[in-house]
Amino acid sequence: MEYLSFGIRMTVPMFLVMAVGGFLFHRGVVSEDYAKRTNQVVFQTALPAMLFQDIAETDPQSLMDGKLILAGLLGTLLVFLISWGLAEKTIGIPGKVGAFVHGSYRGNFVYIGLPLIMNILGRDTLTCAPSVIATVLPAYNIFAVFILTIKNKNAQKVQVGKIALEILKNPMILAILAGLPFSIWQISLPYVLDQAVGYLGDLAMPLALLLIGMNIHVKNLKSHWKITAMACVCKLVLSPAVGLCLGWLLGVSNEAMVTLFVLFSVPSAANSYIMTRSMNGDGELASSIVAGTTLVSVITLAVGISVLKMVQIA
Repeated sequence: MEYLSFGIRMTVPMFLVMAVGGFLFHRGVVSEDYAKRTNQVVFQTALPAMLFQDIAETDPQSLMDGKLILAGLLGTLLVFLISWGLAEKTIGIPGKVGAFVHGSYRGNFVYIGLPLIMNILGRDTLTCAPSVIATVLPAYNIFAVFILTIKNKNAQKVQVGKIALEILKNPMILAILAGLPFSIWQISLPYVLDQAVGYLGDLAMPLALLLIGMNIHVKNLKSHWKITAMACVCKLVLSPAVGLCLGWLLGVSNEAMVTLFVLFSVPSAANSYIMTRSMNGDGELASSIVAGTTLVSVITLAVGISVLKMVQIA
């Protein structure tokens, strides 16, 4: 019971903040336009500020964990391939296959995963997460373009250069790169700038959690419940099992193991819905998977963290 209590304490506060975001949105206190604009503030400013400060103040030797990166990339590829094979056998419809696969491997590591890691480790800085953001998250986009293109007969030819440029222009990638010189050469920001960056970074986690709540739409769950249930199993059960097995086989540290667990067990990212819809995939199914995995993850994350605590990893 002690371990389950720990898991609940780590996860429930976050989901309560998400619930507040959903309540504000559905009561009309905030509009869809406000949510979109706030998302840009978080994505373009608050999260990059937080990541920059974390990188700048971290020992450079702990930033690039080769075993963690290998486990993250290989695990993502395995989940991608397994969910694709499952979808071809059980679903078959191209647009739904693309949406299912995308929602099954792509997790909301930034908006849900980062605050969760901070809660579990009991600290305000991140050492393992930036290497995951710099390597695994770009792979998400590459896999997404691949599966959504081949499952869409009307898709345009994939432009590799354009994808690479978009990855390099990502504000979080730029923030990580900008913070590296400060970390390597142990350069300290002037007090005034450090405080300002800190204030911006402090906005990231609460706003991100509120935004998740604002973007959960359950109206499509009823018509897509079977495929959504399959996606929940892939994303919230199969995926973390794959990630943790790889971490164990590669012998990663406890902190890296926590990072892997969070990376592979967070619910599907809202970006999977946005990207699926923009590439003419099944947007309704993608939205249903995001909502379903987010709701079910309240339970699976708490149980998973309890197990990590029980085996003395968390």
